[in-house]
Amino acid sequence: DWYPAKAGQIYHIPPGTIHAIGAGISLIEVQQNSDITYRLYDYGRPRALHLDDAVAVAKATPFPPDARKAVDAQQSGVLLDAVHFTLAQITDADQSPLDTARGMMNIIPVRGSVTLGAITLHPGECALAPAGTQMHLAPESQCLVAWPKA
Repeated sequence: DWYPAKAGQIYHIPPGTIHAIGAGISLIEVQQNSDITYRLYDYGRPRALHLDDAVAVAKATPFPPDARKAVDAQQSGVLLDAVHFTLAQITDADQSPLDTARGMMNIIPVRGSVTLGAITLHPGECALAPAGTQMHLAPESQCLVAWPKA
């Protein structure tokens, strides 16, 4: 199945799901820390393919419709509460989704800027900070924050 990518969408792709990113797409991929990637195709790059290994672990089932959804860019909230991590969107002053954050948080600006102490982050940058770190979002800003499950 091919799904057209649009800004403001989230796809929760379970392990073992064969997936690809189309040409010209910029995205933020948040995933559980892993040292395994099986490549079926690599767009002509000189990296090894892992066809037999990939097929052995692939789940040949349709992509579940509830695993993709549109996100309201103006609202803070938990976007994904997965087995190994939680992903939240934070907008402007509403940081309430971070109330349950534990451990280290990955902070990724999507629009505007996020200030953590003396550091200001912009889209294309990210930072790792302890849960509870004070964040200041500039007006009209949006960021993604991910943290591991305890």
